[in-house]
Amino acid sequence: MAIPMKLLMIFALSSLFIISAAFAISDSPFIVAHKKATLTKLDSGAEHASVSIDIYNRGSAGSLVSHSFELVSRVKAMYYGTPAVITFRIPMKSKLQDAYSTPILPLDILADRIPAKKLELVTSSSSM
Repeated sequence: MAIPMKLLMIFALSSLFIISAAFAISDSPFIVAHKKATLTKLDSGAEHASVSIDIYNRGSAGSLVSHSFELVSRVKAMYYGTPAVITFRIPMKSKLQDAYSTPILPLDILADRIPAKKLELVTSSSSM
């Protein structure tokens, strides 16, 4: 007799929940990192990329650390970013640990974009 797919999914999700709860209760760090980037065109024909990495410790000593930097590009290109690698050490252990951030979507630097209309006024000739 085959086990229904829904039952397997419920079992898998509940297992992940229990494991993540155990990590949250433990004394060791549990690192979650988020990497994001935004592009801004400059009048000089260049594009400004702002990149930030937020690192959350979801373990017993919950804290947040952010790192940001800015890049300026004058070359039209497609940039594919990789996840950031965060190396840390758990107290009382000598082995270094690695955590990876979320990846960023590809950045189309100096691409021809249609400007987004922030405000659009609509007039109707029939309402006059």
